[in-house]
Amino acid sequence: MVLLTERYPEHGINYQVNRPVNEDGTKVTHAKVLFNNVSDVARAVENGYIEVDGVRLDFSEEAKQKLEESRERVQKTNDNLAVLEAEQMNAESAKKQGEAMAKETENMGKAIEIFRRMSKGGVVPSNDEKLLMEFDDKMYQTAKAMQAMAERHKKHKRLSEDEEEEEDGVENKMGTNPRQTTEIDVEIEGKSAEVTGVSEVEKSLE
Repeated sequence: MVLLTERYPEHGINYQVNRPVNEDGTKVTHAKVLFNNVSDVARAVENGYIEVDGVRLDFSEEAKQKLEESRERVQKTNDNLAVLEAEQMNAESAKKQGEAMAKETENMGKAIEIFRRMSKGGVVPSNDEKLLMEFDDKMYQTAKAMQAMAERHKKHKRLSEDEEEEEDGVENKMGTNPRQTTEIDVEIEGKSAEVTGVSEVEKSLE
């Protein structure tokens, strides 16, 4: 089975369609649509439809509402990540003035990762939640709200210990944290299509 990937910039809406193709050349009925950013989601909702592999996908009122809710969640998450990264960059600059800033900078990097995990629905140890809460209580409350709305709840090892014990190998890189975007699941039957799911996924910075 191969994956058919196409991009559609119609109506100023940038999104990617992924639809598997069987070995005999027939296409499966399920496809995924990945929007480039929140502006594309807003334009898609305003437009009322998009094209998915040559099939027009009209958005129902329910689908529009779910897309708008997802857009707002993605916007909030990405804005908060941008704020945290800006604070991290400022701390990195200040670090050159003395080693006393080293621990704070390290905690900022960990806070960003903990926020990202929680906002995706991840379950982190209580010590990690405490670290984020002490670093920025507003960010912590936002992460908890996003965590409660998520469908998946992956458990993570403690990040507030030594970094080498963390299986994900988190690195303290400025401005390279993946952003979230909206993805929709689509079922296609002949020349008709409908939205069957709306979710948030990570999209690496290009």
